[in-house]
Amino acid sequence: MELKVIEESESLSYVALKGRLDLEGVMGIETKFLQHTTSRKQPTLVDMSEVEFMASLGIRMLLSCAKSLHSHQAKLVLLNPQPLVASVLDSMGLDDILLVTNDEAEARKLLQR
Repeated sequence: MELKVIEESESLSYVALKGRLDLEGVMGIETKFLQHTTSRKQPTLVDMSEVEFMASLGIRMLLSCAKSLHSHQAKLVLLNPQPLVASVLDSMGLDDILLVTNDEAEARKLLQR
């Protein structure tokens, strides 16, 4: 699993994930992910376009981040999940916590609401 920081500003954290969000993937990036997202307490955009698989641990990591950001009046938006990952997110019924879109402009608007 890889994490790439795309943007870190005073108003946004934007990271991209690549690989599998399974046990090994989460264990490999969770600390770095939380450092660049939750700990910054800023609206956060996560590009999921190169995440090919997501297990329950990956969902837990994203939920934990979203809930922590929410407590600081910030949001988490997932961008461009692949069909398999999108179907996992849909089946979990987490759309009230994890916002998902396939359009970056829309994602940025969702973060400002």
